[in-house]
Amino acid sequence: DIAFKFSATLKNSIFIEDVVDGKVEVITENKDLLENNPFKDNIIGTFSLNTALNSDLDLHFNLTDIDTSEGDLNVIVQKLKANVKINDKGEFLFIGLSVDDLRWDVTTFFGVNKLRIENLFVNTEFKKPVSLEELASGKGFGYVQNSKGELKRLSYNDFWLEGLKAQSKNTNLNDKSLDEHSILTIKELYAGALSMREKSFKNIHLDIETKNVPLAFYESDYAIELPRMLASTQTELVLNDLSFLRADKKFSTQGQVKVLSDENLKGEFKAVSEGEIREVLPAFDLFGWDDFFVKKGEVFESVIEISGSLIDPKLKINGEEFIKSFEDESLSEDYSPDDELRGAPNFELEEEIIEIPALDENTSNQ
Repeated sequence: DIAFKFSATLKNSIFIEDVVDGKVEVITENKDLLENNPFKDNIIGTFSLNTALNSDLDLHFNLTDIDTSEGDLNVIVQKLKANVKINDKGEFLFIGLSVDDLRWDVTTFFGVNKLRIENLFVNTEFKKPVSLEELASGKGFGYVQNSKGELKRLSYNDFWLEGLKAQSKNTNLNDKSLDEHSILTIKELYAGALSMREKSFKNIHLDIETKNVPLAFYESDYAIELPRMLASTQTELVLNDLSFLRADKKFSTQGQVKVLSDENLKGEFKAVSEGEIREVLPAFDLFGWDDFFVKKGEVFESVIEISGSLIDPKLKINGEEFIKSFEDESLSEDYSPDDELRGAPNFELEEEIIEIPALDENTSNQ
């Protein structure tokens, strides 16, 4: 059996906030658990709680550093910290998390898998108090006012990225919808075994805005109701920039799409590549999509027009229709079960008649 012991000291003052300092310990009589406990001196971590009468709670928690090995698993965690601000109703106002170094190495039949995270922090501030239930359901993320994060380096085996910075800001929030502006930058991403050709992507930049996103979108499993939901607020997506360098060639795209109604979707995106698309995005060449880019001067361009509806969208690429409909045409009025056999090999079976000789009377009477 395992129990947890909380011990704390209250520092009270009429001039400043009350401060509670404490620690969390593991209590057990099981010697094996004590010996294999990854926490030094059985202390899971320390905490500090700042509060005053009729004010919010500001909780800081520091996890004890971990450096442990058990079987095929090695785990290292250094300076993992959490900061949470809660009101007097137990609702969240702010959540922060940071870690200096996290390593997770596991040996399997196929080899050693190594995950490492260096210098990560994420801070999220809510526009209105959010309950634990709202966070768990996803609804709470619709009330994010500001969110910011940085990551020095993330690696998994031969895949890695470094210099990641992200920020997201809620620019408008009402009872039905919200507007959000998000920016993401990555200094370099190395694809490793995921790419057969040029493996390095540099100066990755994403700048995207979403407008009039219904709050119900964050709290639902409404895949069926999604078109009606987005149309009710005329949701709009604006891609200000998506760009990167690969093989010293820049690729960028901008555009926007808006849901005007259940049956009216309108948008346009333009992509520009400094090099042939097979050099910048080899996957496009693999599927034959490099033909969608037309050379204009020193660059290659592609313009995508979107119309129709969310249920039945239609695309035009460089003025030519690409997708007429996503509906399953095999289920149209002209559908026949025989259609499923079209294209299948046609095997004809020849009829073979086997004659069995009649038995004579002597044989039959034996």
